[in-house]
Amino acid sequence: MQLRWALVATMLVACGDDGPKGTTDGAGSDSGTPITAPNEQWTYVELPGMTCGNGAATGIGVNLTNRSDQVVIFFQGGGACWDETTCFTVKSAINIETGYTASSFASEQAAIAAFPLFQRGAANPLRDASYVYVPYCTGDLHDGENVATYGARTVHHVGATNADIILSRLHDTRPGADTVWLVGISAGAYGVGFNFGAAHRTWPGAHVHALADSSPLVELEPTRWAAMQASWRMRFPAACTTCMTDLGAMPAALRAETPAGDRYGLLSNTRDQTISTYFGLTQDQLRTRLLAEQAAMSGDQAAFLVEGTAHVLLGNLSTMTSDGQVLSTWVTQWATGDPAWANAGP
Repeated sequence: MQLRWALVATMLVACGDDGPKGTTDGAGSDSGTPITAPNEQWTYVELPGMTCGNGAATGIGVNLTNRSDQVVIFFQGGGACWDETTCFTVKSAINIETGYTASSFASEQAAIAAFPLFQRGAANPLRDASYVYVPYCTGDLHDGENVATYGARTVHHVGATNADIILSRLHDTRPGADTVWLVGISAGAYGVGFNFGAAHRTWPGAHVHALADSSPLVELEPTRWAAMQASWRMRFPAACTTCMTDLGAMPAALRAETPAGDRYGLLSNTRDQTISTYFGLTQDQLRTRLLAEQAAMSGDQAAFLVEGTAHVLLGNLSTMTSDGQVLSTWVTQWATGDPAWANAGP
């Protein structure tokens, strides 16, 4: 089973257990609010206004339920690109040229349905929530508001714009949500952090909790960080007045803006080779800055760190820190608000 989940996580970075089949309406809607789809089965829904990097329309996957008004929003990972070389030569971000359509979702649906936090069984603390899958096709860590021209080609880096559309439609679908969980892997995990405040503003009366797998919020190589921002026109928490030069300032800004009781959890390998390569850091630099990020966390922020160079942890919930703390237990504590939830590892 752990191998299966590891393969699932790999697919969700790069690229069912369905319950009773009641209905919320008939088929997936493509306009208007709220979103309507069959209960407890995965359905692709194109949302007007959502756009991929190639300018084509796109949407989300939903698995709605009437069990509760809780919502889980998962942001897909898959690299990043910020110029002609990274977008079209190296092709370091997924779905930039192809877009993301109903057929894309169909090809990933089995992997999505197998994701541990999308299960309806008793072992999953999120089992009673409606599930939402946000695909990644903008190359901007789900946080861009720009249409960029690279040579003869154009890329719509509009991840933040898409996120606003998604949150608005989900609010119309579950206006009474009392708990919202944001979960992401890799680039999607950065999307979790960048859209944490927007989710709070969408449901001001709800608890909003974040689980970010492999998205260290640390100081990055300045030239590359500046190039990314110039291409994407990112948005940051209002309290993060220095995020444009130092992403390492963002955890403190999140602490300042997040209501008490709303949790932000980070998962990471200390020398993650993927992260260090993308952001121009040595593995030792990344480890030093990650440990500092963890040390500054307390209360409603915590990090689960393991020594290693691998990328993403949610694919193997049996992962343990050096002192024997198990990832599955830590994630359950995060989801349920267990007072024992705290920094773990490395």
